[in-house]
Amino acid sequence: NSLKWNYHGYLREILCLNYLTDVMMGSKDNSVDSCMTDLQGFVATETVKSIVNEWQNGHGKNKMAYDFALPNPEGRIVHMKDFKGKVILLDVWFTGCAGCLEVAQQFKNTIYKQFNNNPNLVFVSISGDRNKSLWLKSVKEENYTRRENVNLYTDGLGFDHPFMKYYFFYGGPYLMIVGKNGRIYTSNPPIHGRLNALAESLKDALAE
Repeated sequence: NSLKWNYHGYLREILCLNYLTDVMMGSKDNSVDSCMTDLQGFVATETVKSIVNEWQNGHGKNKMAYDFALPNPEGRIVHMKDFKGKVILLDVWFTGCAGCLEVAQQFKNTIYKQFNNNPNLVFVSISGDRNKSLWLKSVKEENYTRRENVNLYTDGLGFDHPFMKYYFFYGGPYLMIVGKNGRIYTSNPPIHGRLNALAESLKDALAE
């Protein structure tokens, strides 16, 4: 609201869009969706309007998740649709990302322990590393992910891969919860020290 009422025109649109797609990612569930809907109501620039619409199509609750086809460490191609019927906690990271490292370490003592034996939940970790050897080394060392996760690689394209562009991912960490029906449950689950809230979001998705 501060950006909405204190700025005008194209500058207001860009500031609001940047805030919602960057600062607000990982905030309270559904807050970004409602604000994006509000932004759609007053954005006038066609380019910005197109970006907002694309973001909504890729991130909106109950939108079909992008059916990626990515290689795992053994070279087998894994598809999003392979996990239909299960809840997916999808995380995006890259080697050298301090925030990704922090989230992964927090997961080890909380989320993984709490949900590790749940057969209806799959942990999918997608790396934005361009160097395959670096990615494999990071998977082996388990600083950013776990070997038990479904670890996938963007085949040397990094954050230029269509999957990353579809969701406007350009760094990390990013999380997403996909429901059992293959549709987005939330594209901005709470992270950064709010793992109790993330656990509640996972429980809600599993209960649906």
